[in-house]
Amino acid sequence: MYKEKERVISFDMAKSNKEKKYKTNIEIEFKNNEILDIYNENGEIIGSKTRGEIHKKGYLHKVIHCWFEEDKEDGKNCYFQQRAMYKSYPGLYGVMVGGHIDSGEDEFSALKREISEEAGIIAEEKNISFINQITEHIVDGGFIDNEICEVYRYKVDDSTKFKPNEEVAKIVKMDEKEYKDCVFGISDTVEAEVVAISNQDGMEQYEVGDKFLIHTNDFCEYDREYVRMVTEMTDDEYFMREALREAKKAYKKEETPIGAIIVKDGKIVGRGHNLTEYLNDATAHSEILAIKDATKNLGGWRLFGCKMYVTMEPCIMCCGAIVNSRIRDVVIGAKRVKNEKLEKQSEFKKEFFEDSKVKYKYGIMEKDCAKMLTDFFKKLR
Repeated sequence: MYKEKERVISFDMAKSNKEKKYKTNIEIEFKNNEILDIYNENGEIIGSKTRGEIHKKGYLHKVIHCWFEEDKEDGKNCYFQQRAMYKSYPGLYGVMVGGHIDSGEDEFSALKREISEEAGIIAEEKNISFINQITEHIVDGGFIDNEICEVYRYKVDDSTKFKPNEEVAKIVKMDEKEYKDCVFGISDTVEAEVVAISNQDGMEQYEVGDKFLIHTNDFCEYDREYVRMVTEMTDDEYFMREALREAKKAYKKEETPIGAIIVKDGKIVGRGHNLTEYLNDATAHSEILAIKDATKNLGGWRLFGCKMYVTMEPCIMCCGAIVNSRIRDVVIGAKRVKNEKLEKQSEFKKEFFEDSKVKYKYGIMEKDCAKMLTDFFKKLR
């Protein structure tokens, strides 16, 4: 299998939500005598240590992840393992296959071994593709995990029959879009279906085929950039999801759910969501607050080279602020068109943007952006 490493991404991964349960397993982890190679910052092997010592001292070591997905007519399903209660991150749902690369073991052999052990299948090489190499840094109490992670993808097909080992409580699948909504905080739950069961000691019992809801806090907290990578999001989808994440914050505060973010050089430099009621300020729109945040973070009010993502077409006030702050690129989710008057305003704003040399486009995740607003106003009725 040909593997091309185009880039290395660095993530600072958050600690487990279930901190109390997780900490009870740290001593077990520290006693693990599995031998692993350790590396310097250049990716060169500089020796070997026990797994326990590596996680106590924070030595850099290698692991593999394998993201399982399945094509379907209306998108994709993604697969997760629920970790057994005696493992670190007990009871949480994480990447389908993951594990350490043993000392002297090549990464592809480790990948096939972990797929066999955890998923209980013989890996078909034609179903495997390389995604990327990332670095991870996890600190939780005395547990330090510095990893070089080789990330792969496995395409599930009709021949895939799961038989997980006892480290895996169960295997579930879910719609990939609904999973992304849940992880980004746009929704609070995602429906999962049980695919296979191994060890459910200490947790609620399910049967294969059962469907149930998984909450956001039940997932291992992978950085959203990681989710972006493995699900192959476009820049527009990723950043609009971040804007929707802001809109959901407004929704929970009973503010009109509109969110905005500002991006420069591929990084988010400003965030905002509607706070007009909370601040008792008619100008506290998401776009204005995002501009203020970016101005503070960048140290100047001229936001040259910045791009705004906003879930709803900006009002005339916000259009003026966008132009005056020197933002010249705007991506908009839903249109603000309900009647002839608003249609005329929309045409005026388009002309205003064009005269000011602002590039704009509509319709990125339009249904999702509109639905959040529709749901909010239905709730008020």
